[in-house]
Parts: sequence; C-alpha cells; structure tokens
Amino acid sequence: MLKPTIMIKKKKIFNDMGWNRYYGTFKINLNEVGILTEAQLCRFILDNFGEGKFMVFAWMKGHKGFWVFWKGEIFNNGFIFEKKKGVDTDDINYLKKELEEEVDIGARNMLYQMISDEIHDNKRKRYGFSPYLNPSGRRGDFVHWEDGLLETEA
Repeated sequence: MLKPTIMIKKKKIFNDMGWNRYYGTFKINLNEVGILTEAQLCRFILDNFGEGKFMVFAWMKGHKGFWVFWKGEIFNNGFIFEKKKGVDTDDINYLKKELEEEVDIGARNMLYQMISDEIHDNKRKRYGFSPYLNPSGRRGDFVHWEDGLLETEA
C-alpha cells in the first residue's frame, strides 16, 4: 500500500502569556522507513525531538491537499493521541427545535440558515493515520510504550 509523506512539527510556548506555535520541519516518506504502528511513529518522534506536543501533517500523490496525520503529546513513558472534537449536536438540535416552533417566515429562514452554517462548520475533515499505520491504543487514552505494540505482530 502506498503511504503518505509526513511532516513533524513540535509545539513551543514562547512566553508566560501562553503564545505558542508549532515549529520545525522534518519530512519522512513512510514508504522508505519501517514505521508500521502508531507507537513506532511516536517513539521515532521522541528519539529525534524529545518530549512535547506534536502535530504531524501528511500528504500523498493522488490525494488533494494535506491532513492532520497525528496530533498529541509524547512523554518518556508513553503518549496520548489527541481526539478530534466532535460535532456539537446539542446546538443543532436546539436550533431545529426552535425552527419547528417558529411561525414567522423571516425568523424560520434565519434559523434554517443558522442550522446550515452550523452543519457546514462542523463538517468532518480528514484526520488520522488510518489505514497507513496500525493504532496502538484507544484514542484519547494514555498509552505506555510497553502497551503500544512497538514491535509489529508476525
């Protein structure tokens, strides 16, 4: 299977006020290295960049644009994959209920537009490393290195 090229960026906080940014550019073609699992990728990042918060972008020939391949925090004893925030359906359901109860045509049109905008803003975007790497644990949970299947299963 053809795998993407990835670019690793590390988050750095520049002052006490919390101003931060991701910096550093390290590119890896996953077709040329032996990284097969999420834990192996995280271990590679730890060995080369140390502990911290990281964002890994990916792109590949034949696919439009790039996407967030992996985002999370890496420690000496393990890592956490940052889960993507889901769609807030409570807001959309509330607006739909308001739409059903509204009788004024102008207000209904405005509520309908607000619902459309909310759905468009929360549209699912590409995020993640599947199917290119095997996952090493549950999304959002801390994964210890010994639990993360550093070696590939034969």
